[in-house]
Amino acid sequence: MPASSSPSSRNVGGPIALAILLALGAYGVNSHRPPEPLPADAPAVLFSAARAHEHVAAACREPHPAGTAANDKVLDYIAEAVRDLGPAPEIHRLTSVRHLGKGPLRPGTNVGNLKNLVVRLRGTEPTKAILLMAHYDSVAWGPGAADDCSGCATLLETMRALRVSRPLKNDVIFLFTDAEEGGLLGAHAFVREHPYFKDVGLVINFDTRGTNGPSYMFETGANNGTLIRHFIRAASRPMSNSFMVGIYRRMGVNSDYSPFRDSGVQGLNHAFIGNIAYYHTANDSPENLDLGSLQHHGHHALELTRYFGNLDLPLAVEPARDAVYFNLTPSIMAHYSSRWVMPLFLLTVIAFIAVCRLGKARGLVSISGLIKGAAASLAALLAAAAVAGAVMFIAWKRHSYYFVYDNALYYWGGALVGLAAALAAGWFVRRRARPEESALGALVWWLVLLGVAAFFMPGASFVFQWPLAFALAGISGWLLMGGASTETLGVQLNLCGFLAPGVLLFSPLIPGLGESLTGIFAPALAAVTALLGALLWPVWISGKWPGRRVLFAALFLTTGVLFGVALAGKDFSPERPQLTSVSYGLNLDTGVASWLSRTGAEDEWASQFFNQGRQTAHAQEFLPRDKGQYLRAAAPVAPLEPLQVEVLTDESANGVRKLRLRLVSPRRAPRAEFVLGGDVEVLRAAVNGAPYASGKPWMMQYRPFGAEPAELELELREPAGPVRLTVIETSYGLPETPGFKPRPMPDHVILEPNTTGWGKGLRSNWTMVRKTHVLGAGKPAQSLPAPK
Repeated sequence: MPASSSPSSRNVGGPIALAILLALGAYGVNSHRPPEPLPADAPAVLFSAARAHEHVAAACREPHPAGTAANDKVLDYIAEAVRDLGPAPEIHRLTSVRHLGKGPLRPGTNVGNLKNLVVRLRGTEPTKAILLMAHYDSVAWGPGAADDCSGCATLLETMRALRVSRPLKNDVIFLFTDAEEGGLLGAHAFVREHPYFKDVGLVINFDTRGTNGPSYMFETGANNGTLIRHFIRAASRPMSNSFMVGIYRRMGVNSDYSPFRDSGVQGLNHAFIGNIAYYHTANDSPENLDLGSLQHHGHHALELTRYFGNLDLPLAVEPARDAVYFNLTPSIMAHYSSRWVMPLFLLTVIAFIAVCRLGKARGLVSISGLIKGAAASLAALLAAAAVAGAVMFIAWKRHSYYFVYDNALYYWGGALVGLAAALAAGWFVRRRARPEESALGALVWWLVLLGVAAFFMPGASFVFQWPLAFALAGISGWLLMGGASTETLGVQLNLCGFLAPGVLLFSPLIPGLGESLTGIFAPALAAVTALLGALLWPVWISGKWPGRRVLFAALFLTTGVLFGVALAGKDFSPERPQLTSVSYGLNLDTGVASWLSRTGAEDEWASQFFNQGRQTAHAQEFLPRDKGQYLRAAAPVAPLEPLQVEVLTDESANGVRKLRLRLVSPRRAPRAEFVLGGDVEVLRAAVNGAPYASGKPWMMQYRPFGAEPAELELELREPAGPVRLTVIETSYGLPETPGFKPRPMPDHVILEPNTTGWGKGLRSNWTMVRKTHVLGAGKPAQSLPAPK
């Protein structure tokens, strides 16, 4: 017989247990925050975000893409800051050819002149060197205070702290890379060309994809078991998990660590990702950079460098099977080898079957009841995803990209929808099945997802493994105590203790996934939160207790408010700016100039360029590989000087024509694309002596170009006639055009970044100039005849 319970305990046990679990979830979410920033007068041996921010504020007030004079100013600032600290910086200048993918070099590969800044602090008994890295260039649409001046400032402040501390055993190399935004050119160049590369044993990279939030260690190299053990010991606030590493490896995106990773060098890659709306925009400014995020970067940089700086570095990063790891608290991490993932999954399957058999033996679990619980949980998951999906569909239709300004409202709304759906499904099924079998049925999907993770993404298995294991242990005790007795406060609190690990482990993933994947994935977030909500069924559906309707009302009201506020939107403002896209194209082969826009030029600033008539057409004369359709309108012809092509040598022998060309950009255009016309086959190519792609059709994108001339060598299978070399230069900023002076841009309008409109190559604020040069055999380069 079930044990009796008093009416008072029966009425308060469930609500108290559920309140505790929800409070633990709120704690889990709130605890994953960056640390408090240290002031400028903090002890010299510590990292101070306030001191580091002084570098950001001084160096990063304007966009400084690679190849521009503004980027040279940032490099000069970093070099002077290093000299002030004592070391002598090395400026590593070279032509970098980025090898994309496997196999030989191919057309379209990025290549260009660049300048890396390298500093080496010598250790007392070096084994291998630690390399700290950040990139100093920005995109063309914002000053890059977070991305990645924050990383550069982190390196400078870390260098300062190390200089006033006891010397380390190992060497420390500081690498400030150029042209990360242009294709990781600086990092690739260091790996391929710099003699220090062979000494590097560990890379610690700092980057961002936002302006706030904790600094996550989101990527390592393969076989990270040994490294993770040391990382957990070294970091005081090691926010990371093997789930995010698994996702990142499968996303196909890259950072400056990628060429090191691909070369077999172990690393720890860090980024903060909060507030993606400001990523790569004018609002990535020093004022919007969160000092707590900068401080967290600094914790990682200084603590990890001091720790690994005194280890035998080859042994500290020796290959070992990948680890499964995750935060228990912001300062405590659990870890174990991934070799345990499959045995743990099989043990969990056995445990699930055993608990079901126990329930059947006790007369509390039936197959039909399990099916009802599983069906109700699945229905909650699907319903939550459908509701969140419908909201996001409306949001995209109403606001398109601008939904990111309310990103947190969308992903938290999705999470609350999932929780509400799970609780509603539990309330529904409690009248159709026993609480015990319903709760066990809900765990079926946890077991299924654990199996999927174990086979396809072992690093993510902990998300399902430990909540499920503890829940099974709690339910088995519930069954042993006889069902009805679980309405008492003591038993409910006991159940609460077994469900708490799942809530604490799962809840911090909600903002992490919401910020990394954005509200577009609110349906998926709603689904996984419904999964978490079903985990609470043991304290939600057992016994009779008041307050369920109040909780439902509060959940639905809060969700409605979040989604309602987000969908309503707000007027554009400097904090929530409207994006605009206007570029200029001048085709000197035809003498025709155009204004171009990727958007519909709806804003008051862009519309002035298109008020004399507009059409939609491609822009392949400026973007040869882009088939997108763009808004175009006639523009005045600006007096722009094209890139100069000078033939230095032109020789033919044995059916092979050899050309050596000097390329100079009078406008110091940071980007240029070169395309050989016709059926010309390139047998060999080199840029400033560096081998480049051969074959046909042949093209080359040179970025950053800048003020330095380039020398291009081509060996061609002897063509039948003259060779046509088309050059398309791209610089940043719109030109002065005769007879037209545009109005200044309002405060609530900013340039569209490269984070929108995937699949289309045109952006904003570009000036593109096309010119075709005819390379006749034995003759100087000539331009096509000017149009009449």
